[in-house]
Amino acid sequence: MTLKDLEEKLFHIVDKYGITHDCDFDLSKELIVDVKDLLNSGAQYQISREIREQTRREYNRIYYETLNDDRRISSDAKKQDLSIVENIDNPFYNKKIVISGVFENFPIRNNLALLLKKYGADINGSISKETDIFIAGSDWGPKKMEKFLNLKSEGYKIELMNELGLILELTKLQ
Repeated sequence: MTLKDLEEKLFHIVDKYGITHDCDFDLSKELIVDVKDLLNSGAQYQISREIREQTRREYNRIYYETLNDDRRISSDAKKQDLSIVENIDNPFYNKKIVISGVFENFPIRNNLALLLKKYGADINGSISKETDIFIAGSDWGPKKMEKFLNLKSEGYKIELMNELGLILELTKLQ
């Protein structure tokens, strides 16, 4: 396999993983240098492994750096703190809640999570048997919805709340 063949294979891998075109040139230059070094050392198996690993690391770095910050929930919001709750008589108090999707009235999902935390909610990133409320906005995660439906069919009592239902509950609390 020639260096040109490796370069084409590398670009195919980069395109396959959806790395943005702004990053392709710098990424490919770094990887080509690594490939040349590996070719010179004669480590054929290592070349393929190095390309895969570096492409995966670069993809993950780009993905997580460019992931829409509006959709992320901070670790602070996920730490339940019942001591900050002023009124424990609310539907979110000490409930495990999963948030998924886009919310018109809460464009920054972390702000929604922090608001629910003030009411004593325990914000979680994934649905489980312990989940009490699944709040689903538009464009919710299909895997989360599938998990929710599976757990519901198994008899778990998980409440599904859309944005309107959430607003109605929050309005009652104010």
